[in-house]
Amino acid sequence: MKSHYYVIVAILAVSLLLATTSPRIAISQAPEIVAIRVDGSLKLDGVADEPFWAEAPEVDVPLAASAAGGGHVSLVDIKAAHNGTWLFILAKWRDPTATIELEPGEEEQDRFVIMWHIRGPMMGYPCMQLGTNGAVTQGEVDLWHWHGAEDNPDSPNYGEGGKVTPPHPYAADQYANTQARSSDPGDSFWDIWARGKWSNGVWTLEIARPFTTADTEHDVQFEVGNTYHAAFAVFEGGSGESEAVKSTSAWYSLVISTGATTTAPSSLEERISNLESEISNIKDMISDLEHDVHWMEGASASLNSTISQLKDSLNALESELNDLKNSLKAAESGASEASDLANAALSQTNLVLALSIIAIIVAAAAIVIARRR
Repeated sequence: MKSHYYVIVAILAVSLLLATTSPRIAISQAPEIVAIRVDGSLKLDGVADEPFWAEAPEVDVPLAASAAGGGHVSLVDIKAAHNGTWLFILAKWRDPTATIELEPGEEEQDRFVIMWHIRGPMMGYPCMQLGTNGAVTQGEVDLWHWHGAEDNPDSPNYGEGGKVTPPHPYAADQYANTQARSSDPGDSFWDIWARGKWSNGVWTLEIARPFTTADTEHDVQFEVGNTYHAAFAVFEGGSGESEAVKSTSAWYSLVISTGATTTAPSSLEERISNLESEISNIKDMISDLEHDVHWMEGASASLNSTISQLKDSLNALESELNDLKNSLKAAESGASEASDLANAALSQTNLVLALSIIAIIVAAAAIVIARRR
C-alpha cells in the first residue's frame, strides 16, 4: 500500500511541474514601418494611385500559418502615411482568387486584419486563444478587421447581406482582451474607412482612420512622433481559411513620423539590408516555433506516461479494495480486532484513491494548458 502512495505523490508532483512550466517566446526588437507625413488626403478606392504611395517605404511582412490548414499567404506588403490627423495604411498581397461572396452559413471569405496593442502585457507572439471567439493570450488589443464580403461594396453580402447600410466602405472595429472579442459599440464601429480591390491575383487594400476617436477605452489613439505596435493577418477564403485558420505576422513597430519623409529605399544596398533584417526575424520566429513543438512533444509524452501510471495504480488499488471488502465480510462474524484493522486499511485506501483522482485532474489540466500554449 505504501509503495502505491509514494508513486501517486511523485506523479502528482510531476503533473504540477508540467502544468506550471512552459516555453516563453521572447519579444525581439520589432521591425519598423514608417508612416510618412504627406499633404492632402486619401482617395479611398483600392487603387493606390496617390503620388505619396510611391514615396512611402514598403515593408515586406512575412506571414506564417496560425494553425493547421493556414499559411496560404506567405507575404503582405505594407506602406503607411499620415497627414497629421488621419493615418493611412496600404496593404497588398497575392491571392489567386477573390472570395467575396458568401452563401448562408458560410464564413470563408478573403480578409485582412491589423492588431494594435493598446495596453497591458504584450504578447511575445500575437495570437488568439484557440477555442474562443477571438480572445487574446495577453493584454488588450484593437482589431481592424476587413472582410472581403460583408465590408466590400463589390460583394452582394455588403453590409452583412443588406442588414445594415454602411455610411462608407469600412473595416469592422473590434476589441479583444483575455476574456473575449467584441465589436466596438455605436458610431465607433464605423471609424475605420477601408476599400479593397482585387485584380490579376493581387488584393490592394487602402485603410484610413482618424488619429483619435471617441472610444478611447477600446481604440488605439495616434499622435505624431509616437511609436505603436501592430501585427497583421491575412485570410485566403478560397483555400478554406477562416477564424483560427489564417496567416499571421510577428509584431511590427509603426512610427508616426514628425515631418515630411520620402525615404523609400533609394539603393539596392538599403533594400538588401532591409530584407536581411526581415530574414533574420523570420529565422527567430522559426526557431521559437520549433522550440514550442519540441516542448509540446515532450510534455505530451510525459503526460501520457503519467496517465498510464495512474491507471496502473488505480487497477492495483481496486484489487486491494476488493480484498479488503472480503476481509470485512469475514470480520463481520465478530472478530472486532480484524474488523478494526480492515477499517483502517480501507481508510488508507480511500485516501490514496482521493489522491489518484486529484492527480488525474491535475494531469488533465496540464494537457489543456499545454495545448493552449
